[in-house]
Amino acid sequence: MAIISPTEQKKSMKPQDFRSFFFKLKNLTEKFIVKRIFGLPTLHCNFSTILIPPSLIKYRPDHCSKTYKLRRTKNKIANVRIKGAVLSGDWDLKIINFSYDMNYIAFKQRFIQGEDWRDTLYYDHFMERKAKRKKMRGDPDSFRKFEKHYLQHWDKLFLDIKKNGYKSQLELGKVCNDKEVEVGVSRDGEILLLGGRHRVSIAHILGIEKIPVVVNVWHKQYIDWVKHQLNTERVTPEQAIKPIFNRSLCEIRKP
Repeated sequence: MAIISPTEQKKSMKPQDFRSFFFKLKNLTEKFIVKRIFGLPTLHCNFSTILIPPSLIKYRPDHCSKTYKLRRTKNKIANVRIKGAVLSGDWDLKIINFSYDMNYIAFKQRFIQGEDWRDTLYYDHFMERKAKRKKMRGDPDSFRKFEKHYLQHWDKLFLDIKKNGYKSQLELGKVCNDKEVEVGVSRDGEILLLGGRHRVSIAHILGIEKIPVVVNVWHKQYIDWVKHQLNTERVTPEQAIKPIFNRSLCEIRKP
């Protein structure tokens, strides 16, 4: 029987093997931090990526309701993601219709109506912030620079998704799913957008059937209802999202 040395074994590992190992290690570390340091319970396989129709993403939390930072922790441990955490409280009550989102409106102006970026809400927003001396992304001193260094990226992404389809982070060669669209699920089973407004806007405009997302936060009331329905204490993101797909939420929404 041939014995493979550690060096040969390392050489024989494929890039996807390294990505898979790193992904699992990173997510297990984050799960430990979320549970032990911040005291939040998580779902089983909490870091799973799930596919959902973009049409189900209709709302996002209001910025004023940041009693808890839903996307990342405020801890000094950099870039620790909250994935699959179960959280009670009123973080899901104050929400805004996604159709009113500035990015979504500007993208429709650009990609449906064919407007120049200068004729979209981005220009008004840029000039308003400039008048108040507030910084924009990259701190450009002119809209032309803002368009060149920021908005043209969305032109390229829109054309790429239109031509090649919407791809997950792993399909794009990333080592983990940290950069996927991030959502939360409210007590009523409403999917709330937490991060990735530009990609969701593109998915809406192009009529993409399903996109990969990571559910950062589930409301405890909703998860308790799912556990009761399934008669189990061990729930995965895939199991928890099914009632939303099956439109069986009328049960949880009963007064």
